[in-house]
Amino acid sequence: MKKISLLEHTGMLIQRIENIINSRNDLIIETINPAFLGIKTIEQLFNDSKCLIIDIDNFESDADAILTKLRQNETFKTLPVLIISSKPNRALILKLAKFGNADVLLKPFNDFELLEKILKHLNAPILENMKAPTNAENSLTLRWDDAYKIGVEIIDEEHKLILDNFEKLYVCVKAGQGLEHYNEIISFLEMYINSHFEHEERLQELIRYDRANEHKSLHENFKTQIFQLVEEHPDKEVTNLDIIKLLFFIKEWIVHHILVEDKSLGIFLKQKVE
Repeated sequence: MKKISLLEHTGMLIQRIENIINSRNDLIIETINPAFLGIKTIEQLFNDSKCLIIDIDNFESDADAILTKLRQNETFKTLPVLIISSKPNRALILKLAKFGNADVLLKPFNDFELLEKILKHLNAPILENMKAPTNAENSLTLRWDDAYKIGVEIIDEEHKLILDNFEKLYVCVKAGQGLEHYNEIISFLEMYINSHFEHEERLQELIRYDRANEHKSLHENFKTQIFQLVEEHPDKEVTNLDIIKLLFFIKEWIVHHILVEDKSLGIFLKQKVE
């Protein structure tokens, strides 16, 4: 049993998240009473926890203090943190990049998305054992924002390109034409990872980025999953569920990798220049 800690005081959201976690027999959830934040130690609050979930809309100031204490504590230095937020503004993105090993889940979200995020941090395959979400339309919308920029023009343009293709596929799905454009998006992703990743890794080598090896391993994981899709596609009939999976997969990459991992690269580069 792996314990998930939840910092939240909204009753309905607590109940919902508890139901999601309790639907699995390999996870257990412990909701932390906010009143204990100034009383108990970090060790007491998060003992044996494998992942922490914080609703930053309700606990923005507390989140800063908690994340700082976690990263200063050897035991919790790498504890995965999942931030739930209604909007990924610039301050939030910088915050996550600063603390590391933190992810963001945008509101509104569905049960599928939350569980997927948690399983990812517990090293479970992203594209396996997935069920179609019931409110996919609300959870799949995503638009380019200047807050996504890392400050390197070619990288930012390529990031915008993948987001534009995500939006294109989403629009086609809404129009009932997703199956017709599946091949096109798969081909784009295959091309994208061969060029964009090379650009990022070359930049990291040039500036001697201190997390280059870790960043490259994330690229390799993404490549493996895309190549798996490419290899499977000719021998299988694509379904609407395959389209939904692909949309969530691309969104996962955009939200986590670009907003968190690549943003951290941008911060490092800015400090290097200064």
